Amino acid sequence: MVNMCAYVRINKESGLKDMLKQNKKVSKYAPFKFEKVDEFVKKTNAYFALCKKEKHLPNKVGWVLHLKTTRELIYKYRHDRPEFSYAIKEAEDYIEQAWLGRLEQPSCVGAIFYLK
Repeated sequence: MVNMCAYVRINKESGLKDMLKQNKKVSKYAPFKFEKVDEFVKKTNAYFALCKKEKHLPNKVGWVLHLKTTRELIYKYRHDRPEFSYAIKEAEDYIEQAWLGRLEQPSCVGAIFYLK
């Protein structure tokens, strides 16, 4: 599982450290951050590349923090902006596939917990 302290250390340039310190919440009625799917996909792929580079498993919380948004807003994108639904589903499937790969390793308790 990803250590959030390490994640914040990795991403301190992007302001996530401050965001977590302030414990800011974005209401579920916050405005959409991404206007184009390409922009969303580019930012999502950047998160996956960061995970690969730092050799840690991607997860939904890390992904949402990297996008500087909330889970609620991601759900709102999926339901209110149908052009984003495929990209969101693809990202979630990629994250799930990474964690399913952990089940093949001897110590897979954390993966089982995460996937539930």
